[in-house]
Amino acid sequence: MVALAQPLQTRPGLLAPGSAHPPAWFAPQPLWRVIPSTELAARRHQPVILRFTGDSFMQELNDLLAAGRGSELRHYVAQPERWDQPQAGLDETGRDLPGLLKLYQPSQNRYYLVAGALACALPGVPDRTVDARQAEQVFFVIRRRRGSEEAGWSTNRANAAAGWVTVDAPDRQLAPGEEQLPLFPLAFHQDGVRRRLLAGLIPAGRREQYQVSPTAEQPGPDQYVIRLVYARPACHDLTISLPTRPFTLASFFDPDAPARPIRMTMPVDARPSALGKYDKQFNVQISNQLQAQINRIKGLKELMENDTNPEEPLDFGLICSFSIPIITICALILLLVVVNLLNFIFQWLPFFRICLPIPLRTE
Repeated sequence: MVALAQPLQTRPGLLAPGSAHPPAWFAPQPLWRVIPSTELAARRHQPVILRFTGDSFMQELNDLLAAGRGSELRHYVAQPERWDQPQAGLDETGRDLPGLLKLYQPSQNRYYLVAGALACALPGVPDRTVDARQAEQVFFVIRRRRGSEEAGWSTNRANAAAGWVTVDAPDRQLAPGEEQLPLFPLAFHQDGVRRRLLAGLIPAGRREQYQVSPTAEQPGPDQYVIRLVYARPACHDLTISLPTRPFTLASFFDPDAPARPIRMTMPVDARPSALGKYDKQFNVQISNQLQAQINRIKGLKELMENDTNPEEPLDFGLICSFSIPIITICALILLLVVVNLLNFIFQWLPFFRICLPIPLRTE
């Protein structure tokens, strides 16, 4: 996203110079009827974070909106969860579940979109058109929050690497060089009217880049919020949304993280004649010096007794092809041996594996 030429300021939803249609950010339209009436005034203008659990999340969202099931977005609103308590969606009253929200990484089978609607603050709340001919843009920014202070991630700080820069007026300003992450439109129909949703993929895997060491003033992990931005350079105007629900970012090895399901198929028939049918898909190039060292090995017993052949120079190398299924079987057997040996210390065998019987054919 192209950075703006100069700092722009405005209050959310105020009338822009020369415009009779004040723009404002809203929560996704399908959620307006779900939010409790006592909270509608505050939450109607707050973007939400949607949570998905599969690599085909974009197709899932598109299919949901195309089928006119936009009301089901309430079941996708991100909520605090862990691997043994997966959960998402607003409760029966339309409220968030208590607790601090944590966003997990794609490697942990979680994807998150920030979503909102840009509309005019007029009766009927019509969608606002973004005029690209006037260099208008929509994007979102990630802010680090510490107390009442917000900092934006600046990617072009003078004479310094990218880092956090305090934003004096977070609902009216951007930090100098603040990173602008793209939003994309999604069309759907509601009550017979074509509406538009704006969403953006949250880079939850960038925790290590964003994270800094906790300080005495801010113990524990950093918290973040997201704001949606509508920029109109011709009017020197920004419309910045309310912040989303605060959240933290999970590390790659977070113990609370869900596990991505992985299934590895082993050979059914382990007879030599059957294993010989598999392609040799793994190739290794061995130099003449390495081949000479390998030839010194007589056997396992001799190697343990340091009884090896004298080193002999060779003038040729090798390219060796290995069978992936056989390598996998060897690795699995060695893994089970090591795990059983260390079980005397850690007593972890009951937690290591769960085997369920399934019918298999021998061919």
